[in-house]
Amino acid sequence: MQLLKELFRAQEDGFHFQAFSWLHIVLILMMFLGARWIYRNRQAIRTNKSLDDRVRGVLIAMILFHQVTFLYFSFFIRTDGLASGLPLYTCRMALWTALLALISKKEAFKGITIYWGLIGGILPMILPDLMAYSWPHITNFNYFLTHFSIFWASIYFLGVDQYQFNQHDLNFSLAFVNLFLILCLFANKFFDTNYAYLSASPILTGSLESMPRIFYHALIFLAYNLFIVLVHWIFLNKEELAVKWSQWKEKKAA
Repeated sequence: MQLLKELFRAQEDGFHFQAFSWLHIVLILMMFLGARWIYRNRQAIRTNKSLDDRVRGVLIAMILFHQVTFLYFSFFIRTDGLASGLPLYTCRMALWTALLALISKKEAFKGITIYWGLIGGILPMILPDLMAYSWPHITNFNYFLTHFSIFWASIYFLGVDQYQFNQHDLNFSLAFVNLFLILCLFANKFFDTNYAYLSASPILTGSLESMPRIFYHALIFLAYNLFIVLVHWIFLNKEELAVKWSQWKEKKAA
């Protein structure tokens, strides 16, 4: 009972998670090792229904655990649930698209998860932006669980389900992200919050805060769209890029 009280305590204590501490490095390694296991065993998972069901079940359980504990904490423990607990960050939305894709196996949901989950899984792990709670706290666990889940689900869809990039899903994802960002703009204005980092950037705060709001918003919209296009381009050209990488390594070694 005492542990639960500690995990779900409401009062922030000003803790700042130290980037590239030993704990941070271990967590990054865990994320990549889990992704590596899924990808290396993709053929076995694809051809073994029992193993596939277990892997999908673990991913679904991770997402459901996150959502139950996160929503409970946001809306029943804290008093600012609407300002901090809505799924109006791309990582949080990717959890929902991953869950829908794992259950329904719809290609469009897989596409959004991959477009948002690869970069959205890696960048926040490298540049962590946790709430001001010292360990142990449910928000600490859920922050990393979010990015583990969407990154592993993306690797699962790519390796096991052999997701094929196409123009239809790219267009759908671009339309989805722009509608999502417009919704976040209204939510930020109404709740005075920072959904999708459209009110303030977690990095380069000094230079970006001085920008006129319309230019800052345009920059954020551009960044989200470019990330999606970048992921699409990389996977469409992965064979050519792999050849160029091999040639570069051979040239460097010579």
